[in-house]
Amino acid sequence: AYSRLTPRPEPPAPCPLNRLVQDVVQALADDVARVNAEINVAPLPTLPGHCEQLQQLFFCLLDNALRHRQPDTTPQIEVDAVPVQPATLPTGLDPT
Repeated sequence: AYSRLTPRPEPPAPCPLNRLVQDVVQALADDVARVNAEINVAPLPTLPGHCEQLQQLFFCLLDNALRHRQPDTTPQIEVDAVPVQPATLPTGLDPT
């Protein structure tokens, strides 16, 4: 689903990114095994957001990394998070 119509948007909720990414890795387990991929997930924070959308984002990112790789290579995928200072964000992007 590319969009969702709701009468009222849900407020952001705490999203444990480690759990979301692990669920995605499990959902892609057959593809990971088929291409012999190695996925390393560093400790990730819990962030306020829309968990379903964040999980869909990670699914798309990992799925693309598995599908769009160099032929005859073993994908090595790293998932990590780094803190961003608000001053380094583009103008107009609210860090909250």
